[in-house]
Amino acid sequence: PRRPPALAKHVEHLLAPLTLDLSSVNTALLVISSIVAIRFRMQMKRGRTVQARQGVAITFAIGFIFLLLQGVELHRLYAQGLTLQRGVFGALFYSLITLHGLHVTGGLGFLGYLWFQMRTRDSELLSQRVGHAELYWHFVTLVWLVLFGILYLA
Repeated sequence: PRRPPALAKHVEHLLAPLTLDLSSVNTALLVISSIVAIRFRMQMKRGRTVQARQGVAITFAIGFIFLLLQGVELHRLYAQGLTLQRGVFGALFYSLITLHGLHVTGGLGFLGYLWFQMRTRDSELLSQRVGHAELYWHFVTLVWLVLFGILYLA
């Protein structure tokens, strides 16, 4: 079924500020960081703690850049009129993006904690934590891919 013209115009007006420039860069960053996470877990399994630690640092840096660019994107969207008061879409958009950002922040905290732990320790428990960090980071990436598809590509 086709949308009534008035509804289609209203939806187009709501989505007008959403562009693929920064959001596409952010998507690529998170996918790359997930690939790095696979590598740091593999390095840890092989007993290469120094290389694994470098991978954790790279993943952390990419995640931090993601958050910075997300802040730039949200500021741009707000300046272009996409606000919480813009109806259900604006409220839902900012709620989902903020919740995801909080999860990324939590992941960065965990990665930072691991990075410091890897400096002085090399144990089975630490190796398990590295695996948990990798899984959590894949979760954060997967959630972003779903949000990107729903909010930006739909």
